[in-house]
Amino acid sequence: AAMSPEGAAPIMKEMEEPTLIKILAVMKEAETAPILEAMSKLGADEAKRVARITERLRFYLSEAKDAKKATP
Repeated sequence: AAMSPEGAAPIMKEMEEPTLIKILAVMKEAETAPILEAMSKLGADEAKRVARITERLRFYLSEAKDAKKATP
């Protein structure tokens, strides 16, 4: 059974960023967006962390895409 974004947010709040980014990277954007939104509502510090995670996730995904292109 799927977990609601509001249920996942407090759990993901406790995760270290590298682990969280790897988990989010394998999820669909339609799944990650509501979770990140719910996390950002957990307070100002968490909103800043979500912004940082979003940037790092974007970079991580672009690096993975570039690596796939480079593979013969």
